[in-house]
This record gives sequence, C-alpha cells and structure tokens, in this order.
Amino acid sequence: MVLYGVDVHGSYQAGISFPRLAAEGYSFAVVKATEGTGFRAPRFREWVRAARSAGLVAGAYHWLKAGDGAAQARFFHGDVAAAGGPAGMLIQLDCEDDASLGTLRAWAAEWRRLTGDHPFLIYTGGWWWRPRGWPGAGVTPYLWASHYLWDPAAGQSARGTAAQLYPRVPAGWWVPGYGGWTSATILQFTDRGNAGGLAANVDLNAFRGTREQLLALTRAGAPAPIPGGAVEAADRVNYVIEQWRRPEGSQTVGGRFINGLIRNVAEVQDRLARVESKVDALGTAFAALAEQMQTGGGELDTAAVLNRIDERAGEDAAVAAAQAAQLAELQAQVSELTTERDELRARLAADRPQG
Repeated sequence: MVLYGVDVHGSYQAGISFPRLAAEGYSFAVVKATEGTGFRAPRFREWVRAARSAGLVAGAYHWLKAGDGAAQARFFHGDVAAAGGPAGMLIQLDCEDDASLGTLRAWAAEWRRLTGDHPFLIYTGGWWWRPRGWPGAGVTPYLWASHYLWDPAAGQSARGTAAQLYPRVPAGWWVPGYGGWTSATILQFTDRGNAGGLAANVDLNAFRGTREQLLALTRAGAPAPIPGGAVEAADRVNYVIEQWRRPEGSQTVGGRFINGLIRNVAEVQDRLARVESKVDALGTAFAALAEQMQTGGGELDTAAVLNRIDERAGEDAAVAAAQAAQLAELQAQVSELTTERDELRARLAADRPQG
C-alpha cells in the first residue's frame, strides 16, 4: 500500500486547499514551521489546523542552519507545541543547507530531551548527504529521501499528480545507498506536483505502508516500524535484474547504482587517506616546531600546543572514523549487490532457451 502526501511552505504554496488534498486522495501534509533560530514560516498553525480538519495526518518541519543545534530544536519545539504537537504530528528535519554534523546531532539530542524521543525524519538527498559522508541512521532511522523524476523535454522535474507520477518511480530509489539507511521511510519524487488546487508547485511524497504505520511515526515511546522491509528485498532483486538487462549505454543514473557505489568506495578511501595524512602531518609539524624553539633558546608552551594538536587530531579522527564507517557500509553493499548480480545472471542463463 502506498500513501501520498505533501510538504508545504506558507509563502510558496499560498492558496492550497487542504479539503481538496483529502478529496484527491492525499493522506498527510507537513508544513514548514521554522528555520534556524529566528524565522517563523507564515500560516504554520493555520495550515496545521486545516490539515487536521480535513482528516490528513499533519506535520511540521524545521530547516536546519549552521549554528546552535540545541537552540534550533527549542525554537522549533516551541512553535510545534503551540500548534498542539508534537504528539500526533509527523516531524521532519530538513537538511540541505549549511549545518554541520555537530549541529545536526545537537538538534537531535535536544529534540529527544524535549519530547521524550518523539520520532523525526531527516529530509535530504544523495546530492547533499553523500558528499559529506556522514552517518545518518544512527541519528534517526527514518529517512525522508529526495529523488526527483525528470522531464527531459521541459528540462526540469516532472509535473503531474502523485497518482500519475509515482508509478514511474524505480523501486531502487527506496534504497538510498548513503548515511547507513537501508530504506527510505518517505520518498519525495517531484517538486512540481499538481495538488490541492495548485499546478506544478507542490512537493509530492510517497509512504509505503498503512495509515496506522504512518501514525506510529507521530507518537513518542515505542519505536515506529519502517514499512517496506518485507518487499524491499524483492524490490532490490527486481531493480538489479532490470538494470543488468539494459545495455550499459542506456542505463539511467539510477541504473548505474553498483558502479556508483564502487566509485564512492574509491572516493571514501581517498578522503580517508587524506585525513590520516593530515593527522600525521600535525604530529610532524609539532615535533619540528618544538626542536626549533628549543634550539633557538625560545620558550615553547608545550601544553597549549599539545592541546591544540589533540583538538585537531580529534576532529580529523572523527571525520576519519565516519569515512571508515561509510567505506565499510559501501563495501558491504557492493559485495551484496555483486552477489545478487552473479546469482541473477546464473538464473537468467538457466532460463534462456537453448539452441
């Protein structure tokens, strides 16, 4: 079962009708609430009330910015509480700007403290998350992935209703291949949807599960399930079969998934080597500085220098650990998919008519 939903901004989707969204078959609507520690989106509470009145599962999202993550969580929580949440609401943390991993983790820790661990989804895409090489599943198991259908003739993302567009979404898009997430919980597949009386101006999303499974994401306490686990394995097999049947030159960007993973492994290995080299260089530079100062008769604040070296080494070591974790994850995925490929090739060869 697939449920469709929208995420909206009080300025950009002005005039949207929530009763019409419900009549069109949409099941949830997530509304922008805040950004950073100073911006409140217009119409937030009004639209949350309207979504609830229309029978939709309502939600709120915060746009994460660089800076104090805990302060941003408190700012967002205050507005969500004023709208009657977070109980009963889907919560999304929008990660596509300039925040650091430290800011993200601080936001998550404060949110859990404030809400008793109310579930939240990280919204992002491989285009933003993968270059950073961050772990994500350890922050939250729930990924709201962005991966848009494309209209080559228009030169932009595809336009249409959710029912028209979603059948074109490849099954493999639910397998993100970054952040440690094995499956997306919600998938955003266009930003030019026709919905709620607006044309080509709404983000459209899919959730593979029942309404009760979706509602589990609106309650603190027991961990919410990630729907699609049972069908995900079949999706992965069908996706690999589909892509390996295609000629190499005709494969889509999504179809080059395995090759992309292999390239990512090489990139991560290279970044990891550079980080380790930086740590070694810091130690060498310190030794040279100490020798120079002592030879010249100057005084060296050894404790201060060592503290700074430890800080830099700790920062770089944390990055190295994250890159190593991503490397291991990517290598495991390459191994798994390569095994699937070999098994499927054998099956296809066995099924091929002889003579």
